[in-house]
Amino acid sequence: PDCGAVVLFVGRVRNNSGSRQDVQELSFEAYHPAAEEALERIGRAVLARWDEVKATAVLHREGKLAVGDVTVVVGCASPHRASAFAAVTWAMEAVKATVPVWKLERWSGGWGPACDARPICWPVDLVAWEP
Repeated sequence: PDCGAVVLFVGRVRNNSGSRQDVQELSFEAYHPAAEEALERIGRAVLARWDEVKATAVLHREGKLAVGDVTVVVGCASPHRASAFAAVTWAMEAVKATVPVWKLERWSGGWGPACDARPICWPVDLVAWEP
């Protein structure tokens, strides 16, 4: 009841990636124990970094997803919007950089690594980590 701001980021499969304009679907694979722990660690780090944030959710799907399907959801609730927006932005960057989820794209020519794939890093202290 004390949170006037709820910010929600919803990532979806788009039909393009880098120079590819014909992405048809994505396939996400995860190492479950590490991915679940990483998502929980991000949520705990958000609460530790932003005293004002009262609740957070960080979720990532896996499997084959079609264009338009939801891939990732990050949400934060706080009394004011500034901290909720900052926390959601930071958490989404942490998901991309630290959660062991691998993405392949299917386009008209076949399957391959995603154009925006980043190397996974494992920051020791997420509370202090900066993207």
